[in-house]
Amino acid sequence: MIKEQKKSLLRRRKIYMIIALLLVIVLIPTLITITYLSKHKSFEDVDGTMYKIKYVNGMYTMYDTDGNVLEYDETLRAQVSAGDMYRFYITKAGTVVKVNIETGEAEIFAVVDDLNTVDSEQIGFGANLLIYPKIEKARIRSIEVVNDKGSYTFYRYNVELQKIDDSCDFTIKGAPYATFDEETFSTLYLGAGYTLTNQKVKDPIKDEETGEYLEYGLGKQIRINEKGEEYEYSPAYVTLTDTKGNKHKLIVGDRLVTGEGYYVQYVSFDGDTEIKRDAVYVLDGDIGETGWGEVEMFVTPTLNYPMSMSNYLQLKNFKVNNLALGRTDIAFSYLASEDRGLYNAVTYSFDLDRYDGYIPNSD
Repeated sequence: MIKEQKKSLLRRRKIYMIIALLLVIVLIPTLITITYLSKHKSFEDVDGTMYKIKYVNGMYTMYDTDGNVLEYDETLRAQVSAGDMYRFYITKAGTVVKVNIETGEAEIFAVVDDLNTVDSEQIGFGANLLIYPKIEKARIRSIEVVNDKGSYTFYRYNVELQKIDDSCDFTIKGAPYATFDEETFSTLYLGAGYTLTNQKVKDPIKDEETGEYLEYGLGKQIRINEKGEEYEYSPAYVTLTDTKGNKHKLIVGDRLVTGEGYYVQYVSFDGDTEIKRDAVYVLDGDIGETGWGEVEMFVTPTLNYPMSMSNYLQLKNFKVNNLALGRTDIAFSYLASEDRGLYNAVTYSFDLDRYDGYIPNSD
């Protein structure tokens, strides 16, 4: 009797062990699936492209369809989040996606507006707008500014080879040796390369005759100044060219009455043909201040460059450049004694034809 009870107990134990083993076999794939799903999330962009958000090395990271980590913008973190919980990834369509690196939750932070987005302020994401996809400084070849004070261009230029070179640092066109303030310059390339706005004018007013948005200062027109005098007004514009040769142009119009920003209109390019987007946006003051400003606001003042007060006497040629107008105002050279002829007291001569007949003051 005791032996039979022991055998029965052993059988029950074996059955329990088999059941437990079967449960483990069934539960392991389930647990793996649950773990995988909790560590792998999907995100669908506005253009239908699917992206993966995976938990790797202690944080959630966003990947493209080829398994590569997406480009992300660190500068937005300080603007939007007080902590370090978020990364702002940029998709192929230019959408900025805000990803919580602790939970993997993702939401659209900014979507690119374009001609195919008729009412982008009603797309339902509650997001900001990018007038065109963000272009990092490393992918900018040149930025040209034209306004009523003149024009200037920052571009990547190889001084030694005297040609545009995307691997070089930025210089000022026409004055490659002029130094400029990097912090001030950053307001220009950030304003032109990162056109983030949450204000798009609804039903903007067009001029009936020209079809332009003259109400916002975005087209040529006759205006009256404070003295009651008429003058011809033209809006400023900023043209950015990336390292692939793509161009983006922003027409910068009037400042808002509240002073919070400027009205702008976007112009795309089809070859050399300009296509104005039928929309009016508001960008913050940075693009307006630089778009309506002069090149002098960037340049670090220098009396002579790259000279010092102890070696300038060794120079033979002198030149004064007008950076705002992109021209040379004064250029003169030191004359050796044998070149002075009968006028030994004349130590310098002008190098510009328009100064023919004049003698530079030797002091």
